[in-house]
This record gives sequence, C-alpha cells and structure tokens, in this order.
Amino acid sequence: MSVKKTHFNGSFYPNSSDEVLEYIEYFNNRILDEGINLQKYSAKSVIVPHAGYVYSGYTANIAYKSISEFENKRFILLGPSHHARFSGLCISNDDVYPTPLGDVSIDTEYKQILEKEFDFVHLDIKEHSTEVQVPFIKHYFPENKIIECVYSSYSATDLTTFVKFLLEDENNILIVSTDLSHYYDISKASSLDSKCIKAIQDLDLEALKDGCEACGVLGVYALIKNATNLNLTSKVLSYTTSADASGDNSNVVGYTSAIIY
Repeated sequence: MSVKKTHFNGSFYPNSSDEVLEYIEYFNNRILDEGINLQKYSAKSVIVPHAGYVYSGYTANIAYKSISEFENKRFILLGPSHHARFSGLCISNDDVYPTPLGDVSIDTEYKQILEKEFDFVHLDIKEHSTEVQVPFIKHYFPENKIIECVYSSYSATDLTTFVKFLLEDENNILIVSTDLSHYYDISKASSLDSKCIKAIQDLDLEALKDGCEACGVLGVYALIKNATNLNLTSKVLSYTTSADASGDNSNVVGYTSAIIY
C-alpha cells in the first residue's frame, strides 16, 4: 500500500487533529455568530480556496458544511500546480492520503477507469491547492474516497473534456480549487475579484475573461463551460480576503467558495 507524502501539514494547516478540529469549530461558530443560514445542497461541484486555514479556511469550510449531509460520493480534487511545471494533467499514484484526522482512501478503481479514458502525467504531486482540502473531506465525509488531480500547462479544451466526464458521473463531486487576485490593495482586489465572483454566480465565461485573476482560472473555466451545457445552477457562498485575518489592506489575496448544483 502506497501512502501519499504530505508537505503542508504544520504550515498551511495544523499537523494535529485537535488543532484542525479547533479550526473547524471556530469556523462553524463564526457562521452562527454572523447569522448565516446555510442551505444544504446536493452538489455536482464546489469551488473552494486553498490558502492557509487562518486565511481562507473559513470560506472553504462554508462550502464543505453546505454539502455535508450528502454522503457516498467520490471527491475529485482538481487544482493548479504552484510548485512544479509540467505539461498535462497529473494524477496521484498512491493508495492512501494521510491527514491529521486519519487516512483517506484514494479510489484506485476509479483511477483505473480515468486512466483508460485520459492520458495523465504520473509525478509525486506536491501541491497545497489540493492537499489543504483533504482534512475537510475527512472531517465531513470520513468514509468517502478521493482522487487528486493537478494541472500545470494544460489546454482549456482538454480540461473541459475531463471535467465533463467527471460531472456526468453521479457518484462524483468535483472540488475545483482556486484563490482569486493576489497582492493588490483591498480596493483593487475587490474590483478584480468581483469579476470572478460574477462569472461564477452567473456561470458566465465572458465575465470570467474580463479581468478575473484567479490562479485556478483554468479549472473554473472548465467547470463553468460544462455547468452551462448541463443546465446547472451556481450559488456563491462566501467572499473574504487575507486582510480579514491579517488586518493588512495593502497586499491581499482574495478567496471565494461556491456550489454548483
């Protein structure tokens, strides 16, 4: 049995179960304190951010909590590569993905199905955009399996075809990982991020092309294109920035979460 090597526990998220659970409890208490009435969605996909939990964990947690009553789904993690450059789409080769809350099984049977349909690059993936999602999945869906996919240099057409295949399987929930604008002042960041959020809310590809600066924009593009073709609906759940945690309005990163259902 091959165990995935994790790289970001202790930095992007805690390496102890107690600390991860403290974060999630804090995020859920904040939802209550802010009077947010979360609906439950039977999602085909969610869009979530991927910074450190102290910055974007609240926004990501809202999405996972919104789908937490829907079990027996396979989660496909799709994120952009920040730490390696390669051509194509990379899929994890391992059997088990460890988290501070316990191991998550990788769906090796479904992986074989995907490998018959698509050409993948096989690398030892080191990527926080996908790794930070796994403890949330373990907490809210303790028995569910995952597949981890990371793209670097990859065509929009090919990724759209891949996403279409995933969305057409009723057993899948696609997790599209992206942050929004990076390192602008709060005014500029809010202006740029509003373009991304409008595109996601309206499932509008033209709006997405109009100045959205998301690191995972390719994944969002592929999702929106398919969601439109499949007559799906979008609901943006949260928008925050790093300034909410740091207090620094001069150099912020934007985060959003959304449900596609």
